[in-house]
Amino acid sequence: MCRMLAMISSKPLIIHYLDDFRRLAETGKVKSDHKTPGHKDGWGIVHIDKVPTDLGHKALQEDGSVEANASTSKGYEKAYENIEKERLNGIFLSHLRKASSGKKVRENTPPFIEDNWAFSHNGNIYGLGNEQFSDSRIFFKMLVEKIAETRDLQKGICEVVSKIRENYKYDSLTFLLSNNNTLCAYRDFVKEDDYYTIKYAITKDSTLILVQEEIWNLNWNTVPNESLIIVNNDLMILGPLKI
Repeated sequence: MCRMLAMISSKPLIIHYLDDFRRLAETGKVKSDHKTPGHKDGWGIVHIDKVPTDLGHKALQEDGSVEANASTSKGYEKAYENIEKERLNGIFLSHLRKASSGKKVRENTPPFIEDNWAFSHNGNIYGLGNEQFSDSRIFFKMLVEKIAETRDLQKGICEVVSKIRENYKYDSLTFLLSNNNTLCAYRDFVKEDDYYTIKYAITKDSTLILVQEEIWNLNWNTVPNESLIIVNNDLMILGPLKI
């Protein structure tokens, strides 16, 4: 389980979006079978310009409860303060983790980076993860390999989703995937539609935001179930595309 955020901004990013988002580490929605809200097992922030760059990752087992919790982490503050200081623009992914499989270590804390792609996933794919690697980490590797093999973003995503549907049970495949010129948001859930959601909006400062909770008062659109949207750096949106 987790909370995910992605943004595209051609101007230097307004960092209050990351500051507001961090509060979900304490208050963020969880599945109905969990009584306590929040996502405190780790966090990560990735910036994508020409290539993905890790701006900061912390995890419970390596960094302790204060730093793993984005709402109390000095590392998280430093990451978004550096974004402001360096006037960074482009694509940003941020993730707050509530672990469901895999160790609570940085290696299993999204956003993940591989072959110029960055990735976050919210959901459980039963039987895909193991003691060492989370299901999300393996899911990402499958996507990167298939996209490279097919040389077609949409086809690669379709083939991996189809394979998982045929071979695994899951509650959600909902993910964010990005390289330096494309941001993808895919939503696929079996139940708990209010939890496994992706909403998107464009702000007055021309920032496209993809998020799972309506933190800000914007004109939100919701990605339908089993659907993909693809956004480029000019904020042109393709989709929703049924998968």
